[in-house]
Amino acid sequence: MTRPISPPFPSRRPVDWRAPFLASPVATVILFALLLLAIVPVAYLGGDGDDYHYLLAARCVADHGFCLPVDHWWRRYPIVFPTGVSLALFGESQASLAIAPLAYSLSALALFVTLVQRQFGRVEALLAGLALACTPAFAMRLPEVNIDIPELTFVLAALLCLQSASASGKRWLVVLAGVMLGLAIQARPTSLVMVPIFMIGLVAMKQWRRWTLPLIAGVLIPNLGEAILYWLNTGDALLPWRLSLAHSHMPSSDLLPGVDTSRSPLFNPSLIGGWKQANGISVHWTVDGLLNLLVDPSIALTLACGALFAALNWRALIGGREGKLLLALAIGAALLFGGLTYGFAIAPRPRMYLAIIALFCVYFGVFAARSLPARALLVSVAALLLVGKALGVAYDRADLRAEAMIAPAWVAAAQGNVAVDPRTGRFLTLVPGIDALPRYATGVAADRILLIGQDDCRQAADSVGLQGWHAERAATFRRHDPAVIATIRRSGLFLGPPLITAMCLLRRD
Repeated sequence: MTRPISPPFPSRRPVDWRAPFLASPVATVILFALLLLAIVPVAYLGGDGDDYHYLLAARCVADHGFCLPVDHWWRRYPIVFPTGVSLALFGESQASLAIAPLAYSLSALALFVTLVQRQFGRVEALLAGLALACTPAFAMRLPEVNIDIPELTFVLAALLCLQSASASGKRWLVVLAGVMLGLAIQARPTSLVMVPIFMIGLVAMKQWRRWTLPLIAGVLIPNLGEAILYWLNTGDALLPWRLSLAHSHMPSSDLLPGVDTSRSPLFNPSLIGGWKQANGISVHWTVDGLLNLLVDPSIALTLACGALFAALNWRALIGGREGKLLLALAIGAALLFGGLTYGFAIAPRPRMYLAIIALFCVYFGVFAARSLPARALLVSVAALLLVGKALGVAYDRADLRAEAMIAPAWVAAAQGNVAVDPRTGRFLTLVPGIDALPRYATGVAADRILLIGQDDCRQAADSVGLQGWHAERAATFRRHDPAVIATIRRSGLFLGPPLITAMCLLRRD
């Protein structure tokens, strides 16, 4: 019998290009997030941002270990405490300030992808995770000192605990879910609106109704712990809550002139309609916040992709177990939006609604995966648009590191008394020689003022009321785009006009 001749090369199975990405969707999404971070690794910007207030509180923690809060920013210990520990261990730098927020950001992505993978599958998890990582409202805050992503992290951790409890039946996981939800409230008190939403979800499921009391017990643990801590140190267990409520009475540049901030923000139509609309849409106070959010460049593409693929697969939303779950999540998201926007009357900014944005990422991930391979081209276009938008935002991230390197030499060579514009001082607070300068204000003796603004020194000086000063030294900073990026910028698809900053050493005329 003649033996068959073996082929010169062993036969190979068709190569599945998705295999390395699907082997670990969590790792793939996290690596992509780190790529975005590596493009412009800036953790602290300062200026008018909240990160300056968190830095002040973290400095106190680094110096003293525990500090009584002086405002609502200082009470947010989920970001203040770990940031303070980083400063104590590694000193002040962009890198040390990035440790805590980046840990939260990567944890949020890992929790989110894990949730989606357990519930729907690997392809769905990969697409949903990439959509969240690509959403500018999330991506541009990856390393920044903020409370928005820590809040989302704790909410996702609570959901993962409940998901695990439903699979194992272990009641302690429900208590842990409550603790995570309680920590989300500690991060931002408006997360209180999550509690009734979680409770409604548990009551709606007959087999989960017995978990309502363990969940509430878990929520109370961190909140009662905080109350006891402040009662022992100040005699006022409600001090942090008073500080949070007082925030609504503080003047804000986001409010229209004449808005009465002395009243409670709860269900307050004048405050709900008193926020400046970031995207210029003004129809009626009841819908202005929603309409401006829908077109906000930092989330609009993600919302559109999620809504588009949900609409293309609308039958799946009204039938089957998965459809019912996704519909229930949509109802929860609507309740969350209503509670935040109309109950707490918050400023309707995308960063306040990350949990809702995450749901649209789930919709994109699940329904885009379900559309394969029939709509592979449409899925590919949507994914490329999301990635392109994320890369553009990462590339255009504000970066004042060049100014921080030059400013000390300018100050050292300047004649007379040098002061720094207060906003500029917040930009450059990580620069020791600049942080020590007096902040300029009326009555402060100064021969020179260091100022950072936009476009040119004349415009920058006029914008802060320094009309009687002129630039003794000036430097303009803008990115020098490669030809390909310049072409993309001109198209307006992913990149807007280039940011031009001017640093000026002003002298009185």
